[in-house]
Amino acid sequence: MMPKNFSFARPVKREKLSNYELELLVNDSLTIHTEITVKDDARTILIKNFCSSNSANQLANDLERFYQSKINTDVTFIVGDKKFQAHKTILSSRSPVLAAMFTHDMIEKKTSRVSVKDITPEIFEKFLNYMYTDRVANLDVVALDLLKAADMHQLQSLIHSYTIIRKHQVFQVEKFFRNHRYRAETLKEHAIKYVVDGKRDVINTDGFKKLEKNNPSLALELLKRVMETKCNYSETIKVIETKVPQITSHILAFDKSDFIFKSSEFSTGAKLGDLWEASIRINNYYASELKAFISVHVQNMSNHVFTARVKFFIVNYRRQQLLLNHLQYKFSPKAIIGFNEIIPKRWLLGNKLEFLPEDTLTLDIVVSVTDYNDDLGVLTIKSENLSESSEENSIDIKSPKFYNSSKTSLADDLERLYWSKDDTDITIVVEGRRFPAHKIFLKMRSQFLAELLSQDTTKKDLLLEDIKSTIFEKVLKFIYTDRADNLGDAAAQVLEAADKFQLETLKTICEESLSRSLNRENFIEIISLADRHFAINLKNYALEFFGAISEDIVNSYEFMKLENTNSYLALELFKKFHIFKINSLKINSGEGNSA
Repeated sequence: MMPKNFSFARPVKREKLSNYELELLVNDSLTIHTEITVKDDARTILIKNFCSSNSANQLANDLERFYQSKINTDVTFIVGDKKFQAHKTILSSRSPVLAAMFTHDMIEKKTSRVSVKDITPEIFEKFLNYMYTDRVANLDVVALDLLKAADMHQLQSLIHSYTIIRKHQVFQVEKFFRNHRYRAETLKEHAIKYVVDGKRDVINTDGFKKLEKNNPSLALELLKRVMETKCNYSETIKVIETKVPQITSHILAFDKSDFIFKSSEFSTGAKLGDLWEASIRINNYYASELKAFISVHVQNMSNHVFTARVKFFIVNYRRQQLLLNHLQYKFSPKAIIGFNEIIPKRWLLGNKLEFLPEDTLTLDIVVSVTDYNDDLGVLTIKSENLSESSEENSIDIKSPKFYNSSKTSLADDLERLYWSKDDTDITIVVEGRRFPAHKIFLKMRSQFLAELLSQDTTKKDLLLEDIKSTIFEKVLKFIYTDRADNLGDAAAQVLEAADKFQLETLKTICEESLSRSLNRENFIEIISLADRHFAINLKNYALEFFGAISEDIVNSYEFMKLENTNSYLALELFKKFHIFKINSLKINSGEGNSA
């Protein structure tokens, strides 16, 4: 489309020039200065409105409101002399410990009552609130007690959120080290860095002496890290991405031999000339004790001794790294070290949609090498946890029970629940497609669905009409995660569904998406949609946009059709056009503001 030209037919009257000839016609020349002021883009204004009206924590707000209401609770926690009611589905999605408790043949599953010891009611209440919201009030005050609760239930996101390390408060660091017995590896690294970066006085305190007595391995690690910093040792790091395609067929192929996938050799660039190789073993041998697991190892391919830290990550479909396990070890030449039971096959197949996009397993292996040799030996792994494997020079570290140690959010945990379909109790049928879901989330997030489900509580299937299955799939994912990615051409239909299901945040996301695609050709269609579904932000933006194209629009065939289908909106637009026209005439006649 050619750019639109705007002009003033009579910007100034001839007689005015004659009256001010000496001032305006210097040397018989007329000089015109043109000043252009660009109005703040209405799109920017709209987006600001979106940001103010769209709560980033709507999912947490909905869950917190549901928790406070105590509606449809199905489990009771007894803590001291207090009782706390909650929802199994939400708790299971966040804590593998509670998930096992509620799914296996345990007394808690049968009675729906859980007795909690070694935690005060006040701490458990904060812990439970975090499970629903990812939020903790006054974290600094209750951090250590809350860390204990998080570790008991393997709530890794809370462990990562634990932030008691504050500047100039050495006693907090001492307290952490004295109480260090949880799997808070990120926090431990943070605390060690805090000490080696300037708070080395900690190692001279009574608290550190107690640490030497109660946890000598941690005290040794701290001392050696301080020593490394004092001596200014350098460290080189390499991240190697390893992909195993067609992983499902390899996992299911029980055979007489294992499938081993090896990376190409790589180096971190250390001065001593390191060389490494990573290997992923799919344990398929039918008689193997490891046939239920995938193993991962790294081998020192050089003839030198290296002290290295190695972290193993699995990468999900969003390219996010989830930490599986880590080690620090002194590698002798050709030594192989790793984890035999790092990924349970059943767990991986149960999470295919998240971790096996295009049937490909992706692991990131991070190797960090220090440019010096000493007798550090094993630092973060206790020697009793090491055992010789059948492979020469190979050492396996016995993995603990698999758990996700990454920093995951409430939305991440619920998205995993969405993909896994665990413990669903209702199936939504749309265009013949069946969508397993959890009534609790549908009721909590959508008043429309809550009313439908309350009409017949025994129903196992719920038929929805007047919506496409592809659109409902996006709506259902949003209900669980508060996320709506890649709306594209579906934005208008998703907005209609969001309005129907009373999902205001999703509706706002759609409004923003549609605002970015608004143009002359689709103007009538989008403003009609906004008017029909009370999408106020989108309609206001469209009206701002209308100012620049009003004459084209009111003379178009689409506007003529609008006059017949929505005369109120057509009248509103024409009145806007009339105002723009009058203002333009005033400016052209010289009646507007003058400089």
